[in-house]
Amino acid sequence: FVAFTKRFYWDTPASRNSKRSQGSKGRCALVDVVAQDGQQWIKVSTVTESRLLFELAKAGWEGVDSDSDSDGDGILVNGLAHTNIDNDASANGGLPINNGKDQDRVDIIRQAQDLQKAALAHKVHYKHPCVTVILPKISKDPPPEITRILDTIRSTGATVHLGPPSPPSDLHAAFQNLAPDPFINLTPTLNIDCTILLALVSDLSHCATDPQPWFHRAISRQIESERQEQLLPTTLWPAMAGRDLICTEEAARRMYEIVDTIGTESERKRTDLLILALGQTQQQPPDALRQAFAKLSNYPIPSNWNLPIKVVPSVATAISNLPPAAQKVKESLTSINQSVFLYGWTKGWTTLTSNRTVAKLIEETVEGEEGEQIGPKVWLYASWDMKLQKALEENATLDTYFHACRSHHSAEHPDCDTSTNQPTNKTVRERNQ
Repeated sequence: FVAFTKRFYWDTPASRNSKRSQGSKGRCALVDVVAQDGQQWIKVSTVTESRLLFELAKAGWEGVDSDSDSDGDGILVNGLAHTNIDNDASANGGLPINNGKDQDRVDIIRQAQDLQKAALAHKVHYKHPCVTVILPKISKDPPPEITRILDTIRSTGATVHLGPPSPPSDLHAAFQNLAPDPFINLTPTLNIDCTILLALVSDLSHCATDPQPWFHRAISRQIESERQEQLLPTTLWPAMAGRDLICTEEAARRMYEIVDTIGTESERKRTDLLILALGQTQQQPPDALRQAFAKLSNYPIPSNWNLPIKVVPSVATAISNLPPAAQKVKESLTSINQSVFLYGWTKGWTTLTSNRTVAKLIEETVEGEEGEQIGPKVWLYASWDMKLQKALEENATLDTYFHACRSHHSAEHPDCDTSTNQPTNKTVRERNQ
């Protein structure tokens, strides 16, 4: 379950949201239930058979055979006379559209056609939502006139369920199924991005940290976020539970660069426990690694967290087996993001990342191409601010610079004490600049 009674507009470019654009008054479909992470739209109508027959009579429609000829400009679809129905679905992802100016006066047909138009204007995980129409007051063996209406609804691509639904045998399980599961679509093997690697070893994620005046604003925001919600035990560890974990060599190298430059002693110890580098032989069993990791965290380590994360060797990512949009995606990514996201895409594995910018760029690039191309599986961990990684990378560069300056200063002035690690006010100002 995602939402109740949500409106989706079809006169805007294909997107995830349902916000109305200028001039879109009335061009929307009302979805009763949005489910399956937005990929299923459900319409529930309590219309009765007698009501449908009344609407048919009021509209002046007649039941005719499918091989009969129609009068005027209308054509026959599933035995019902319509006006200007475009039944060529090939150009619209397999879903025909009513392009006529006159709306059908049978309300449930109009609703199904509106749902279909809205579904074609939106994509979720690279696919158009599937529409389900539930008619609990229509019998499973309706009269021929009603059957023709149902066939017309099905012609829009919708799935139709008739009759009252059977009550669930286990009500508790039914309610559990209603609860959103953010991890249900994750693959058995997860590809871990550098942003997530940093979140897994950072002191900010494992212990209470007091803000300092010289902290970057993104770091201060992350500290406040951790105070409100402990992100590792509530999100990241449950996402990884029981799954095999890998990362690319480029992602591991970038992480090592940051940790080696500005990491604390505890962060470096966590890094050694977290990642099994290329060419290394695993010396400790997973249980021992988890126990050692637990000593460096305020939170209990889940027993099904599969350590260590294995580093896969760098290879030239072949995109020949990927959809045509992959070339455009590759051209828009940096080398490290190519290694991470294209590798996960090629393997069919979910990539865990907090890089919202890249995730959205990939999604928009793939969905903007013709046809229904399927892009990489990406799970966005939005709570770990991408600005935080940029701050860490900037600080790593600055720390390298300041360390070089201190070394040069010590060589020129051996009597001067530069051993302190506390930044001076001048250093703080230079860092902030």
